[in-house]
Amino acid sequence: MAHYRVYKLREAKGRIVKGKDVDAPDDGAALRAAKADADCPVCEVWRGPKKVGDVH
Repeated sequence: MAHYRVYKLREAKGRIVKGKDVDAPDDGAALRAAKADADCPVCEVWRGPKKVGDVH
C-alpha cells in the first residue's frame, strides 16, 4: 500500500479546504477512492511531491 493525500478544493485550481490521508495499492485506486468520496466533489490526489490527478 502507498500513502496518498487527497486535498478538497473550493473550486478547480482553487484553495485547499481540507485534506485527508488515503492508503491505496496504486494511483488508479487512490483516484477511484477520491471519486467515491461524497466529500470530494473537487479534489487533487497527491503521492508525495507527485500530483496523481484531479477529481471534478
